[in-house]
Amino acid sequence: MNVIISRFKECTSYKNEIIFYFVDGINTTLSDIDNAVKSNMPETNIPFGDTDTYIPYTKRNINYHLQRIIYFINHPNEIRNIKIKSAWWIDNNVLYAYPHLKIEDGYHRIAAAFYLGLKKINMINYDYIRLDVKKYITGETNEKPKNKIQEIKLT
Repeated sequence: MNVIISRFKECTSYKNEIIFYFVDGINTTLSDIDNAVKSNMPETNIPFGDTDTYIPYTKRNINYHLQRIIYFINHPNEIRNIKIKSAWWIDNNVLYAYPHLKIEDGYHRIAAAFYLGLKKINMINYDYIRLDVKKYITGETNEKPKNKIQEIKLT
């Protein structure tokens, strides 16, 4: 699905602060990325790993993450298929879904998209996305998602 980046930000933790937290405990900002680009840091096309294909190699340093982001900055056509989902839990056969989204796979790609100022990118529904959130981030509606937990009875 084609997602409007500004609306995606509104439905994530990025609406308050742009910090990219990687699975190995390392984080970076757009300023760090800009400094790496300006210092001509090389790119790397070595994937980090994901939740489905293979386990991420978590013994990476900040330079790896910056080089991976730079790879996507240099190859924006590869900024696609970012896996997203709604935050949710199940209790007593009821699914409770928050109005915000989480990235399941694609932190380097989303960092590059934010850095490049892209307006839209392709994302994939990894698990479950609330319908009101999906319609809003794709531009199907201009109505912002309700800021409350949605309850769905499971059968």
